Amino acid sequence: MASRFRKPLSASTVATLKAKAKKSKLFNLTDLKASFRKGQGAFLSSGSRPKIPMQAWAMARVNKLIKLGRSATFDKEIVKRATKRKRKKK
Repeated sequence: MASRFRKPLSASTVATLKAKAKKSKLFNLTDLKASFRKGQGAFLSSGSRPKIPMQAWAMARVNKLIKLGRSATFDKEIVKRATKRKRKKK
């Protein structure tokens, strides 16, 4: 798979995502990392606003996912996986 060729996320990014995952009731660290990676891909593929770094673009996607929760229209597979996992726990 292509994932083995990706550069690892920085320690500060992982720490930030861990803190956000701990506060979130629906998403775990794996979900947020996947959303972050999708944000990086979106930055590279579709362009972005000038002077906005890739990390900020990707973290904004993570923040939006947490804010919208189950009603997020992007990252549908992440929301579906998280919802399924939460139902299984109950």
